[in-house]
Amino acid sequence: MLVASHSTRRLISSRTASCALGSVRGAAVWVITVLRGSGVPDDTGALSPVTTSGHDGRVTRPPPSTVVFDLGGVLLRWDPHRAFHDVLEPGDVQPFLDEVDFHAWNHVHDSGGRFVDGVAALTERFPHRAAAIAAYPRNQHLTVTGQMDEPVEVVDALDRAGVRLLALTNWSAETFPWARATFPVLQRFEGIVVSGEEGVAKPDPRLYGVLIDRYGLSPADTVFVDDRQVNVDAACGVGLLGLLFVDAATLRADLWRLGLLVVGD
Repeated sequence: MLVASHSTRRLISSRTASCALGSVRGAAVWVITVLRGSGVPDDTGALSPVTTSGHDGRVTRPPPSTVVFDLGGVLLRWDPHRAFHDVLEPGDVQPFLDEVDFHAWNHVHDSGGRFVDGVAALTERFPHRAAAIAAYPRNQHLTVTGQMDEPVEVVDALDRAGVRLLALTNWSAETFPWARATFPVLQRFEGIVVSGEEGVAKPDPRLYGVLIDRYGLSPADTVFVDDRQVNVDAACGVGLLGLLFVDAATLRADLWRLGLLVVGD
């Protein structure tokens, strides 16, 4: 179901709103919803009708030409707890991660920071945690535990259908070469933008700009799939069609409604 607006680009998945309703000044907008028979607010706040190609809930516009995937949590299993198996008891890992604000620290590496510098800076702040801090870069290869079979099958189906495939990932430049050589699904992509190589990470809009410029994308013709709402919102903010990844079945349904998959794919 599709509605054109002059203020916002918004994509709503079958379970979770992938872009919060609101306005982005100056953007042309497609509003897509999979809630059959519903409406969406127009510029005045009133509900406007949505249109479909009948009763099946598929959108009436031509399908997008490109799908961009996040990697960790969408196509690859990532569990940072595994990096600390040799220095902490299982029940002590999460308290450690919370204490040192692991995700903020890891974001520094995703944004181009070197592990040697990150370890030194965090150890200075938490000297009593030196052993655990040093374990993360040493054991990072243990944190990516494999491909997620069902989402990878979706990638394969899109590939067979001739859809252009790209990836946009928050990942350290130091460790991504290992991932590229280890996981076959990464060979499916025409290109992969790696945050650590660019010096900026999602949800910073500059990273999406790198993706758009490097591959000559038309944002209105490009779907972006990520498992974090903040990253999907940022994608919508630069005009991409954002899909929040919930599970493979929901992803298939959303892509089908966009005309990118057929029944049986």
